[in-house]
Amino acid sequence: AGSLIGSICSPMIPKIYFRYFLIAACPLVLWVVWNKQLFIHEVKEHVARSLSFLIAVGMVVGFYDGFFGPGGGTFMLIGLLWGVRLPLFEALLLSKLANTLSASVSLVSYGVQGFVHIKTGVIMAVGMTVGGFMGASLATKKAEKIVRPVLVFVVILLIVLQIKELTNS
Repeated sequence: AGSLIGSICSPMIPKIYFRYFLIAACPLVLWVVWNKQLFIHEVKEHVARSLSFLIAVGMVVGFYDGFFGPGGGTFMLIGLLWGVRLPLFEALLLSKLANTLSASVSLVSYGVQGFVHIKTGVIMAVGMTVGGFMGASLATKKAEKIVRPVLVFVVILLIVLQIKELTNS
């Protein structure tokens, strides 16, 4: 539901604001990813949360994911780790499932609104699938040495490109 609401609201915002939002959100995502101690903790006890709390976390992260997207899966992971206090592996699995569902709802919503370019999307999906398999393989072998530095490089490059675009417009 949050993703649907976010994807309906997103087209109402002028595009220039998304550049500012990206510049602000990227360092936060980088900080979370770089601080692995945030993720690696032993769950001493599963904290029972009310259904309304779980729905609220899902709505907020779903809205963000549908509205903007980058880091939505990471924020869901954080919600499941910190808010629900699930062990890392279960939180990873559930965050992937929730992110897939959220992205699917957003895709359908954006498609209904006429914002989806099928040909470009299919080409990107093929590239992302190949890259995902390559990245997963590499991450299981050399995560510490390669994945985080590459992520940092890509996010910094993205920030620089967004700032450059802002100064050119």
